[in-house]
Parts: sequence; structure tokens; C-alpha cells
Amino acid sequence: MRLVLWSISLLMCLGLRAGEAAAQQKHAAMVIDANNGRVMHSDQADELRFPASLTKVMTIYLAFEAIERGRASYATRIKVSHEAASQPPTKLDLEPGETIALGDAIKALITKSANDVAVAIAEHLGGSEARFARMMTEKARLFGMSNTTFRNASGLPDPGQVTTARDMVRLALRLQDDFPRHYHLFSTRSFSYDGSSYRNHNTLLHRFQGTEGIKTGYTRASGFNLVASVRRGGRHVIGVVMGGRTAARRDDAMQLLLSRALISASPYKIRRSAPVLVAAATPAQRPRAQATFQPPSGSSASVDRPRPVMVPPRPRVAPPATVTAPWPSHAPAPVPAVRPQLARVQAGGDDRPMRPATIQRPADPAGLWAQPVPGPLAGGPMRGAAPSTLHQQAMNMSRGADPVTPPARRLAPAPSGVGTAGQRGPGFEIQVGAYATAADADRALAVVRQSASDVIGNGVARTIAVRKDTRQVFRARFAGFDSRSAAGACLELRRRRIDCFVMRAE
Repeated sequence: MRLVLWSISLLMCLGLRAGEAAAQQKHAAMVIDANNGRVMHSDQADELRFPASLTKVMTIYLAFEAIERGRASYATRIKVSHEAASQPPTKLDLEPGETIALGDAIKALITKSANDVAVAIAEHLGGSEARFARMMTEKARLFGMSNTTFRNASGLPDPGQVTTARDMVRLALRLQDDFPRHYHLFSTRSFSYDGSSYRNHNTLLHRFQGTEGIKTGYTRASGFNLVASVRRGGRHVIGVVMGGRTAARRDDAMQLLLSRALISASPYKIRRSAPVLVAAATPAQRPRAQATFQPPSGSSASVDRPRPVMVPPRPRVAPPATVTAPWPSHAPAPVPAVRPQLARVQAGGDDRPMRPATIQRPADPAGLWAQPVPGPLAGGPMRGAAPSTLHQQAMNMSRGADPVTPPARRLAPAPSGVGTAGQRGPGFEIQVGAYATAADADRALAVVRQSASDVIGNGVARTIAVRKDTRQVFRARFAGFDSRSAAGACLELRRRRIDCFVMRAE
């Protein structure tokens, strides 16, 4: 009898320890000082975890991006498909064929974490949820979220959908830096729709002073997750807690971590906000943020007031006709209308996520961001309208060629004789920027080719060293065009918000 009781006790003990080990595998946490980028707490921050509904943060990012690009507005009607309506709770219980305004849909994701709405947005912006998930993963790669892979727009269980606490910090920062006009929606405490009111699942908005969002998440496999951003007295900290056993324990752990961080956080911002990755729409394209989507009155969260995207003038480092590439000093070019092929993260064409130990991360003193893609030599974006003489220049260079018509999708292949990078192709070249180092120019060329490979075609990437006054600059160009195809390609690149100009091959 004693032996039986001892065996039962041993099995119970082993079972409890196994449960604790399983729970421990879900846990991860990270807190940073957003004013200077300093990591203030890190616990298994690079271990793969299931994001659950934290996935919707990227879904919302792409919705904000569509608004900024003029492809949608808060008033845009999103149609609900049978697939979207069939998603498991939580959801708004929308019927197939029903529509919802994008502004309401975003609020439903922030507060209710509605799965049916997430799928509806994905299908509207991506054509299908699977394609939208690939867009999400591509965007994550651009942010340096090398350990994150998205398989759906909602965060519903999928063994291939993984992230890390550090990657979630990266996403939270990008969201705030890129969309100050829209980010305040994450402070929404409650949301009313079709006669029902939904309280934000993020209870820190109601109990922890200075909380301004961002998102909660839960599945059985992930445990209780939370990304939170808090501002107090000039201090700004962002925390991620993953794998909580209950929502209350998760919130208590987050509150403790944030309270400790606020004590020693810097009250002065020295971290340079990531320049806007999304090319802003023109005033005629940009939709106005409607008053019905402002944060509710009485919110204790610190809210950034909407402000237009302003780009200060920068000194030029190339001849007056030069317009440098429009993406910022540490962000790649915006994803074009024609989506580039998804970069594989494993050999053999398999896009399943790799374990962190096998992923090569770039050097970074805080370990927070991936190595940036360079911007213009002056250190910031330089936007400008296409020179009004571009068409005339093309005609002059071709010595009386017919007027140029931009290509519909793909240009003809480059003439034969175009070789490897560094060789000079016949005729004319397209310059996309001037940079301080050859490495920066090479990386910029790689970004443009990835974003607009259908436009560049077989154009040869060239990096040309040029002495400017007392310093050397490196011009990033694509060679191997005649005057007509070069001018047409440059016009198409500008249509995609990638500035360039055409010149004779050197």
C-alpha cells in the first residue's frame, strides 16, 4: 500500500514539474527604454514563441500603410466573406456579404481582437489571407524581425506562426515611428458597433497611468501575451510579456517590469525615430482621419496628436538633376504594388522559421534592430517631384526618339552583352542614389532590385566612386538600357515612389 501511495505521489510530482517546464517554455519578456533604445530587461527574448493575437499588430500596420498610401481610408467598406465569417471567436459575428468600415474594423481588432474582421481586412488588402500573411512576413523581414513568420492575419493557432519578444518590440517601435497620425487608436478603451460595446482587453489602459496600448493575445499554446507602451513625465518604455498563465498574472508581471523600468528610464529622447518607411500619399490622396475615430475622452494615455509627414530639406551631393532614393536612412524601399518574391529563410526554398541559433543577426549594440538599409548620403530622405524635363531629356538623349510611354508591367530584357555587376552596359543608366560607402550603395541597389525587379529586368547593378569636393561618394546605378527603356523604367520607379534619374553610361 505504501508503495502504491509513494508511486502516486511521485507521478503527481513529476506531472507538476512537467507542467511547470511546459509553462516555462511559453515565457519570454523584454522591456526597453524607447527614448534611447536601451534594453532594461530581457528574459528569453530571442526564443521562438507563438504570437497569438499579437499578430494583429502587423495586420493593423498594413492597414495603416494602405491608408497612408491612399489605397484606402477609414471610410472604406470591407466586405466579409464566408471564410471570414466562419472564423472562431473572438469575433464580431459579422454575416457573409456584410460590410464594415475600415476605421471600425481597426478598432474591432484593437479592442475586441475580432478574428472575422482580421480575415476580412486581409482579404481586402491582400486578395487572400494566405497572400496577406506573406505580405506580413515580408514586412517583418524589412523591419529586421528575422525570427518572425506569419501564417494568418488573426493569430489563430498555426505551428508555423512564430515570433520573439524582441521582434515584437521592433514592431511596436516601427508602428509608433511610422504612423503617429494613426497610432493613437491603440489607446481606445472601448468600441461600440451595431448596438454593442466592447471593452479593450488591455486592462493596463484602465489601471496603469500613462499606458497607450498596444495589444493582448492568447491561445492555449501561447499562454497570455501582452505588448504595452507607457509614457510618463517624458519617459517612454515598451514591454513585452509572453506565456502568462493567466491574464491577471501577465498584467501583474508587465506592470512590475514597467514600474521598475520607469524609475531608471531616461526623460530625454535621444533615440532617432525610425524615418517613415511608407511613402506618404499626396494631399489629394491622403484620407482625412475622421472625428469618430479619435481616442475616447477621459483617456489617461498620452496621445500623439496627428501631424503631417514633414521632410526637412537636405543638401544635395549630386548634380542638380539628381534626386536620391526616397526611403529613409535605416529603412528599405516601400513594398511596391507588384509584391516581390518572399525571401526564403531556409535553404531549399522552405519558408518555415528557423531556430534562433541558426539565424544570423547583424551586429547591434542594443541587440534591438537589424542592420539598416542606407538612405541618402545626407542622412535623411530627400523627396522631390520628377523633373519636368525628364521626357525631354530622354528625347534629346535618343536624338529624336518618339515620346516615351511608361511600361505597363515589364520591360523588354536588357540588350545582350550586359554582364555581371560592375560592368558597363551599353547606352544609358538609371541612378537611384549617392552614398557615403560602396557597401551602402550596393545594399540600396539590392533593395531596389528586390522591390522592382519587374522594372529593372536584366539591368546591371553598378557602384561608381566619384570625388565630390573633399569627399568621395558612391553612385548606385543600373546599367544596360537604351534611352527609351531607361526613361520608361525611371518613370515606373517614380510611380512606385522610388526616385531616380537617367544619364549616359560612364
